[in-house]
Amino acid sequence: MSLLQTLILCIFIHCFVGKATASPWKPCSMQMAAKISKVAVAGCNMDGAICDLKRGSNASLSVTFTQNTEENKAVAKVHGLIAGVPIPYPVNNPDACIYSKSGINCPLKPGTQYVYHHLVPVKAAYPKIGVLVEWNLVGNEGSIFCLMLNAQIVD
Repeated sequence: MSLLQTLILCIFIHCFVGKATASPWKPCSMQMAAKISKVAVAGCNMDGAICDLKRGSNASLSVTFTQNTEENKAVAKVHGLIAGVPIPYPVNNPDACIYSKSGINCPLKPGTQYVYHHLVPVKAAYPKIGVLVEWNLVGNEGSIFCLMLNAQIVD
């Protein structure tokens, strides 16, 4: 293979393969009762490495997942990791089984796909900083799903 062919191959791999794997979210490194297939945050570029959350707005989170076990409880536990320190984030309507806009009907059934929704206020008073958001939907036996979202608060 010539030097030019090698260079073209490297550029192709970087532009296409590397781009396909860039994402501001990843699953948490814990046992989960569901498999996440898609995460979306309205107004966020999900193809980039960082999700911009605009101060004074609402971030609309959607998580598509397939449940592996039966669950009759689904409660959101959210933390912001700032400089590695977990800070609890108080979530409005944390109980997805009760919150009518969550898209969840309990009990969750194995083999069923769900789309979980939650509206998160990004207050104007929040400082402009980078934050790693840990969103954990917890059931009776532990985590249903957990994701880490690399975000930054912007104007």
